[in-house]
Amino acid sequence: MIAEGLVDVHAHFTSPRYVESAKAGGHSRPDGMPEAYWPRWLVEEHLDFMDAAGISRAVLSLSSPGVHFGDDKRARSLAREVNEFGAEAVREHPG
Repeated sequence: MIAEGLVDVHAHFTSPRYVESAKAGGHSRPDGMPEAYWPRWLVEEHLDFMDAAGISRAVLSLSSPGVHFGDDKRARSLAREVNEFGAEAVREHPG
């Protein structure tokens, strides 16, 4: 099946736990922006944006700065958590 509409191949997401972990890891200024600019991502809002922009599919990836904040074990745990968070969004909205 070929999707109609645009395909966004560079869509970032965050989870509340990810943002907490990044801040606790010393990343209070995401990509040099003020702390208030930490991206808050909600699947419903992203789907509304996609509909308004004519985007039929999006490839999600975690926002910067990634999951490693100095502790290998915590990085693995956080990576698993954000991957499951993203996978749940895909399971709930496969199209």
